[in-house]
Amino acid sequence: MCDPEEERVTVMKSMRVGYTKIVDLAIGYYMDADPCSMLVVQPTIDDAEGFSKDEIAPMLRDVPCLQGKVQRDDDTLLKKVYPGGSLTLVGANSPTGFRRLTVRIVIFDEMSAYPANTGKDGDPVRQGEGRTFSAFNRKIIAGSTPTIAGVCRIEKEFIRSDQRYFHVPCPHCGHKHILQWSNFRWPEGQPELAHFVCPSCKKDIEEGSKKEMVAAGEFRSIKPFTCCGHEQEPEAWDKKGRPICKHCGEVKISGHAGFHIWAAYSDLPNAKWSKLAKYWEEVKDDPDEKVVYVNTIRGETYKETETEVDWKPLYDRREPYGDDHDGKVPEAVRIILATVDTQDNRLEMTTIGIGEGEEVWLLNRKVFMGQPDNPETLAQLTRALDRTYTHACGFSMGITACAIDVQGHYYDTMLAYCAQHSDRCVAIRGGNDYAAPAIKPPSRSNVYRIPLYTLGVNNIKNRIAKRLRFKYPGRFFIHWPKSNEFEVDYFEQLTAETVVTEYKNGIPYRVFKNPTKARNEAWDLLVYAYALLWILNPDLSEVVTAEWEDDEEEWEDEDDVVQSDWMNG
Repeated sequence: MCDPEEERVTVMKSMRVGYTKIVDLAIGYYMDADPCSMLVVQPTIDDAEGFSKDEIAPMLRDVPCLQGKVQRDDDTLLKKVYPGGSLTLVGANSPTGFRRLTVRIVIFDEMSAYPANTGKDGDPVRQGEGRTFSAFNRKIIAGSTPTIAGVCRIEKEFIRSDQRYFHVPCPHCGHKHILQWSNFRWPEGQPELAHFVCPSCKKDIEEGSKKEMVAAGEFRSIKPFTCCGHEQEPEAWDKKGRPICKHCGEVKISGHAGFHIWAAYSDLPNAKWSKLAKYWEEVKDDPDEKVVYVNTIRGETYKETETEVDWKPLYDRREPYGDDHDGKVPEAVRIILATVDTQDNRLEMTTIGIGEGEEVWLLNRKVFMGQPDNPETLAQLTRALDRTYTHACGFSMGITACAIDVQGHYYDTMLAYCAQHSDRCVAIRGGNDYAAPAIKPPSRSNVYRIPLYTLGVNNIKNRIAKRLRFKYPGRFFIHWPKSNEFEVDYFEQLTAETVVTEYKNGIPYRVFKNPTKARNEAWDLLVYAYALLWILNPDLSEVVTAEWEDDEEEWEDEDDVVQSDWMNG
């Protein structure tokens, strides 16, 4: 990061490998030894403020050569001025944070979490790089845990780099190799026996050898390069890991140093190979958790193969329960929720039961014909929401809450209905931002001052598509009843959308689209149901009746879902 021969440095990494501290050291170096102006870009303004408090402030306080470097009059949370330059911290979501800046060093931290744009100014990465154009000796540093293959920002940058991986010597034969996931082994059900297998001598490498191996390891570029008119695979390297031409003996300097590192190399207690193996066994059958593991432990992009769903296997696995059978709600159901889709000539409603581990049972599906502003149409909806259900254990359950899509020609009508029934109805609408979180903080800028939630529908659909592929009941599984309400047309609607790659400001995103314009209300209603579940975040260990039983409960935050106290006003 301080090498003048490398203009760009890219690090694709797992968590807990010390990257943040390396960034701290680089910032300290450019403050003291080579003063210049710097820009650090965090995913959000809150992240930027947190980085300033947790990383920059302690370093300025505790490192002798930096003490007193920043004058108190020039010290703000997001701006540090020192002799020879300044440090500016911004959030990638800030529409004005990049303006009026000229810097030599720009550092993009967790860039894979950046939005596609910051408003009218466009992509935050391009904006940040643009701040360095006047510097002949600029430095562009990017580091992040990766996300989804093909659309991940850090993967894109790493592919452009010279791709250096950390090679360690085998304790048996001395062969230097990468600790690859494909060579990570353990007997099924015995993660405590986890080990690597040397790709050369095929002998087992135990955890006890890790410390010495890492101490003797080195980064090496593996990307083919061209020199002396020949395309070559790297076979020799200098001490920095750059390839050496086998014809002229010169070091090939690309100017873009890229590094990959993952948790298997870490000496932290929770990065022991046995713990990494145990963690994998716990999450390998959970599509959501598996993505997190691949991204944050292995430091790799996740190859999305589980978003295309066929309707017939879902139809074929319907089960005998509900209104067309014994009329009872399955015993494992803990809460009942409803969702409503607003069309110009009808309202469509789906009711679901939810159990522990977000296991879901579809209960019924209703269509109320008539314009949504017709009092009788709304009366039908109210009667459906007032219905009580018989639980398999014998007691009655009501619908705890209902999410209503208010977007469309009847926005005012449906918003007014939500306000009138604010004790159980939640106003929602779909958002257009591909990279938005599942649930954004609600807005109250409407005439009724009620919370209106904007959904990151692409985020939610990605999650549900994985769950649709689950084959066995249990956590995250989705059940459907054998019912006239859930026939072939329903499942065709459920699978009407496909995943395509679209570009926004040059950034690729995997997006759900409906190319044939087929009906997809069933899909939308399921999306709304999960959104409502994540907004409420109820305790699913006990049955919730029609009345909300614990207004004082403190809901636990879930990644990229903003929790709400909407029922408490």
